[in-house]
Order: sequence, then structure tokens, then C-alpha cells
Amino acid sequence: MKHIKTPLVSVCIPAFNHEKFVKDTLKSVVNSTYQNIEIVAIDDGSSDSTYEIISQFLDEHSERFNRVVVKKQENAGISRTVNSLVKQSKGDFIYLLASDDLLPPDALEKLLNEHDRLFKGGPGLLFYDVKTISEQGNTIEESTLTSRHCTYLSTILKDKNFLFSVLAFRWETPFQHHFYSRNFYDLVGGYPENLHIEDLYFALTAAGRSMGQLSTVVGKWYRLRENRGITPGLSSRQYAGIASKIEAMRQMRIFGKFSLSASILFELYSMTFSSRIPNYISHRIVRLQSQMILSRKKKYEK
Repeated sequence: MKHIKTPLVSVCIPAFNHEKFVKDTLKSVVNSTYQNIEIVAIDDGSSDSTYEIISQFLDEHSERFNRVVVKKQENAGISRTVNSLVKQSKGDFIYLLASDDLLPPDALEKLLNEHDRLFKGGPGLLFYDVKTISEQGNTIEESTLTSRHCTYLSTILKDKNFLFSVLAFRWETPFQHHFYSRNFYDLVGGYPENLHIEDLYFALTAAGRSMGQLSTVVGKWYRLRENRGITPGLSSRQYAGIASKIEAMRQMRIFGKFSLSASILFELYSMTFSSRIPNYISHRIVRLQSQMILSRKKKYEK
């Protein structure tokens, strides 16, 4: 099935041990109202039947797509897998879909329209809203933007510098979910394979270079899995997040030494005592961080 007048969207699926969910994930792509899609899936060393399910399903539905690529590899980790997915794809736009999440039927059309409206054909990354669902597929949150970020949502929709500050100091769903043009990926150079939270670095790079915009379009149904244990205090993933932030900010020279140190100290404090910080105080702190970022960016841009 070939399309000429509409851009090709690459739906890239990093898959790992999701035999229970992956067929529903693939069905959601088949049912998309947008037609010009290629699907690229890489099984990252699953020990279950995820790869076999993907291969059989896409073989049966290959006519639905402009192009189909399915591969299996030894476990390489998410950063390398996503870079490999994008490099093997040929689309004008990239949509990442985990092998247990779902693509809403009209999401790609809406995301394309939003990207065109905000970036006018130029390179850019779109942050979008997500609906959360349970393992059984039941709705938990219709909108994570309104349920988790309502106190400053109107501000981050219109203030790019405030958006950067929220990404840096309030990193959580839905900001990990991105729709971007290939020319943006090429410009940034892909995901860093030496950092554990590669999507955070990618997001900060986009916002820090004024090539990231937030949209209220619900672009994904994001499956929340049950925790298999909670470790008191800071987790290794949280420390990895700090490392990603430091590296992104260092490369963009947004912070001076003192302000960067103060920001990281606040990060440690907020992750440890976040439940004790009232929303209005948290909003004020992020606003102050935004003002500091803006002053640093102006110096950098000169």
C-alpha cells in the first residue's frame, strides 16, 4: 500500500517479554485511521514468545503497512534498540510505541497536524498527553497532564522556558512520550547510549534548543504495570536521571556551576520529600527555576 500525499510515519516498537500484551499493541496500529505507516519492531532478547507473536501477526497483516521490518537481537538495552529502530526506519516522522502500550485510533493524524502547526515543517519534538490504563486495559487517568500537572499546565503550554524547567525538575508521565520529525533526530544525533534515562536527555535537548513543544493531544494509551517492590529513599533510576540532567545541561551550558549545584540539590530534596511539598510551593519553585534558565539561555544565545 503506497501513499504519496501524506508523510510516512514510522511506528517503532522496542519489544521485550510482552507476549501477554504485544498482539493488542499491534492491533492498535492496524486500526489507526492514518494509512501511511511503516512498522519497525525489534525484539531485544525476549525470553518468552514475544518475537514469534510479532512475526506471525505482521506477516498476516503486512498489506496494511507501507513497509514492515521485524528483527530479533541479543539484549542491548533501550537506548541502542531505539537508535537501531530509527536508523532502520524510513519515515518522515517517528512514533515510539512500547510493546505493551496502545496507539489511539486517530492519534497519528492529530499528532501530525499538531507538529505541522507548531513547527511549520521544521525539526521539532512534540510532547503529548497520554491516557493511563491498567494491565487489564481499564482506564486509570483520562489525561495525565490534567491529573498530574494541572497547577501549571496553562503556563507550560505557552512558555518554552517553563516547559524546560518542568522537564528538568518534575520529570514524570507524560513527558517521556514523544513524536518527532526525522530531521530533528538527525540534528540531535540520536539517543545517548551511555546514559540510563535516554528519553530525559532527549527531551531536555529538545526543550533547551527551543525545538520542543507540548500538546494536549492524547497520543498514547500507556499501560501502568504493578510495582514489584519499592525501595525506600532514592532509587538507582533516580540517580541516573540526575546524571542525564547534568549531562544535558552541561552540553547546553545553561547553568553556571553554582546554580547547577543548587538545582541538583533541590532535585535530591524534592525526590526524597516530594509528598510533603504543597503544589503551590512546588509551582513557585519551578517558576524560579524557569526564570534562572531564561537568564542563562539569553547569555548563551549571545
